[in-house]
Amino acid sequence: MIRHWQHLLCGVFFLCFASQNQMATQGAPPAKSLVQIYLIASGNGDSPPIPTLSQLVVSIDKQPAQVTSLRSANEDKLLFALLVDISGSNSRKDASIREAALQLFQGLLEGGNEGHLVVFNDQIAMTKGTVHLPEVQRKLDSVRFQGGTRLYDAIADTCTKILSRSGNPETPRRAVFLITDGEDDASEINHSKAEEIAEGEGVAIFSLQAGVDGPMTRAETLHSVRFLQEASHNTGGQAIRAEKLSDGVPLLLNAIHEQWALDILPHQARDQELHSLSIKSSEKNVRLSSPAKIPLQ
Repeated sequence: MIRHWQHLLCGVFFLCFASQNQMATQGAPPAKSLVQIYLIASGNGDSPPIPTLSQLVVSIDKQPAQVTSLRSANEDKLLFALLVDISGSNSRKDASIREAALQLFQGLLEGGNEGHLVVFNDQIAMTKGTVHLPEVQRKLDSVRFQGGTRLYDAIADTCTKILSRSGNPETPRRAVFLITDGEDDASEINHSKAEEIAEGEGVAIFSLQAGVDGPMTRAETLHSVRFLQEASHNTGGQAIRAEKLSDGVPLLLNAIHEQWALDILPHQARDQELHSLSIKSSEKNVRLSSPAKIPLQ
């Protein structure tokens, strides 16, 4: 009888221990893990600077974060989407836009990268999958430049439907490339929301701005320029303005070749929320473009 009670008490003890252990596991905060960031390092000279770990100061939510590694991103596969603005405001530049788009797509494909083509005015048309250069040329040759502009919607839809984090878990290096005058008169969301969506999906925004034609006011022109500059800076990309669009293509390609992959260990636990990010270099001639906000996933 005593032995029976001993076995029973042992069973109750182990049951309680297992239950407490399970509850503790469920109630524990998510584990911290490395976060990979893509940034661009540029300088004043002809040769791009080579940043080092010792030069970088990183903080998340104004709290120091541990930097664990830094390397060139050129060996990482790039998944990109080229967004071409075919609205009526660009109709006078249709030939130069087609030429620049084709050159940019061709350059981005080098090194085993893959890309989508998105054309938009007041409608948005996306390729069903990644495409090769001949298909891009056929599509660009067939479009007509007309209608309004859904620039912000096009950015958001591309980030969520083509370049999303969850849809491309094995390809962290993802970017949008815009050829546009920056005008938007038909989107359902505003510029802040488009930028926030890109940040949440970890997509860098690069842009090549076409000159503005038509009756846009100076304030509207300045807004379009400012949006492209801020969106690229806050997502770790780069904005280029060139008198001749084809002259801006090599500058964008150089920018993507100047990307670096940075691994950091934040003090914060994973919570799926956006957190402010600051990356600074102790070298004065080194300019960094990195995401302003990152999700900790």
